Amino acid sequence: MSKPALDYRDQLDQIKSRGLIIPDEPFALHVLEHHNYYRLASYRHPFTVAGDADQFRPGTTFTQLWNIYQFDHTLQRLVLSGCRRVEISARSRLAYEMGHEYGPQAYQYAEHFTEPRKPGDLRIHANLLDRLKAELDRSKEEFVHLHRKERGMNWPPLWVLVEVVSFGSVSLLLSQVRYPSLRQRIAVPIRWTRRSFVRSYITSLYCGI
Repeated sequence: MSKPALDYRDQLDQIKSRGLIIPDEPFALHVLEHHNYYRLASYRHPFTVAGDADQFRPGTTFTQLWNIYQFDHTLQRLVLSGCRRVEISARSRLAYEMGHEYGPQAYQYAEHFTEPRKPGDLRIHANLLDRLKAELDRSKEEFVHLHRKERGMNWPPLWVLVEVVSFGSVSLLLSQVRYPSLRQRIAVPIRWTRRSFVRSYITSLYCGI
């Protein structure tokens, strides 16, 4: 049977009935108005009785719950901000290093990417190109239109490509590059100094974002 929708006062009364002390009810109501009850409730677990996730330990206050929520929110912002800076740098480094070493459209050519172990592996790069083309086709960026329509370049140079496609696609490009020295030149300025970790770093960053 579905539970009834609770208004903000009922939500507050419910958490009070579960043992949470509310030092400032107007503030708690304000929080509930702007932060979903279930979002906030997911932070209750450090403060609940063992074996009963709906009963708060004696003495637990709304302020404690709010503080841990705020801490997590701030931490997420800091992590995402750092990841974003690394992402922008990785895009730029890939375009610069690969573009200068192997040419502006080097990403089109399978020979620059992981050596296939069997004939069917050739499709890996073809799939990547399909993905890149789909993202370029969806793009409404003016510089993509400039290169594809006005300059007749269906495949724009790397420094255009990396600013249009998703970071998931950029991470695939970087992880499939077959030249360890190229990956390392991309990695060192970002302080990814352990060569064997470059691929795992970029994959973890993509998953985290």
